[in-house]
Amino acid sequence: MGKRRDELRKQINEVWKQAISQLEDARDAVLRSGNRVETEVERLRMERDKLLKKLGEQTYKLANQGKLPMPTFIKETVDRLNEVIDNLLKKKKKSTSKGRKVTKKATTQNATKKTTKKRTTTKIS
Repeated sequence: MGKRRDELRKQINEVWKQAISQLEDARDAVLRSGNRVETEVERLRMERDKLLKKLGEQTYKLANQGKLPMPTFIKETVDRLNEVIDNLLKKKKKSTSKGRKVTKKATTQNATKKTTKKRTTTKIS
């Protein structure tokens, strides 16, 4: 009877080890599947952000060209964006022209034309 009991114990231990191994395999499969889903979600978010940026740039360009009718709240945003871009261009120009002697002042009209031209071709970063 002792021999039979030992044999039964070995069989139970073997079944137990197999069950644990199968549960670990199932857990690993679930984790891999979850990681794939997270990776796909992140990829889709990045694509969404890229498309929103592109849409914004295209809309901004059309708005500045006067080809897109805009509600007031959007026009205010575009106007503010134009101000920010103008300030960036001025700061950049100042930082690159330091140390250079300015001999001629630009007229307001010429400066506005240059800024407007730059604004319509400048990509938003």
